Amino acid sequence: SLLESPPIVVTNNFGDQTAPPQVKLMRITFQNMFPAINVATVKLKECRRVVLFHLIEEEHEEQNDRGDKTESSSTPSEGKGKTVQQRIEVRHYAIRATPVGVNPKVRRLIQ
Repeated sequence: SLLESPPIVVTNNFGDQTAPPQVKLMRITFQNMFPAINVATVKLKECRRVVLFHLIEEEHEEQNDRGDKTESSSTPSEGKGKTVQQRIEVRHYAIRATPVGVNPKVRRLIQ
């Protein structure tokens, strides 16, 4: 039924070849967790699931020992100023194909 065919894997916001190495590694790992789908031979009725991996990057201002926000404009690599926190949102969808532009009675008969 639903788990018999591999899902379509979507990696969103993971960048391209210019992405940092840790982001590339995450993207490749997620893509290789599931078998590859041959687009030329796949049948529409086999596409039953989608797995979405969405990379979310949020900038945060660092605070000093007293809890005050730092006003330094230095780069995150120096340990001051803004840091970027990364998290990954994972969503798993079940999908189905339905005919469009068909009489509702015929659509019920097809399904």
